[in-house]
Amino acid sequence: MKEPKKIVMVVLLLFVIGAATKAIIDQLKGPKENNQEVTQGNFGGPMPPEGFGGPPNGKMPWMGKGGFPGGPPDDSSIHGIMNMLYKAPMQIHKSIQDKLKDENPWESVTPLAERYVSLVNKLAEMKPRKGGEESWKSLTAEQLKNAEQLFASIKKHEILQANESWNLLQKSCQQCHKAHR
Repeated sequence: MKEPKKIVMVVLLLFVIGAATKAIIDQLKGPKENNQEVTQGNFGGPMPPEGFGGPPNGKMPWMGKGGFPGGPPDDSSIHGIMNMLYKAPMQIHKSIQDKLKDENPWESVTPLAERYVSLVNKLAEMKPRKGGEESWKSLTAEQLKNAEQLFASIKKHEILQANESWNLLQKSCQQCHKAHR
């Protein structure tokens, strides 16, 4: 009687091993090859080739519209503008700082500074969820003035003034967050 139990146990063990092996192979193949729906949270897709840029077709199946997780950042909300200015992948604020360190940054930094001004201008037109409107108007007006100074100094190729304006923008964050975040 002991022999049939051993045979059943071996067959059962082989079945479990086979099922686990198939699951591992399916996971390694990725969702596209298994006809699974590819979603933002499903990272089983192809790995990017060496360097940056993603798969050969330039699309990462788990990314949202525009190549950003969850979709492209938008400038229709305070949160969206803040993300565009200060968070990856765009982080315009930090990009300006990095480009101002280059030997000849003007061509690459001018469109960023121009975009910065337009985003701060939109920000000034919005209403905060927290804090008073007068405080918001005052703080965003100051930020807009500094952003415009940054853009003007970049257009004139004045590196010291551009860095000073960037530093003023950097220092304005805490005061606004204290009142409106």
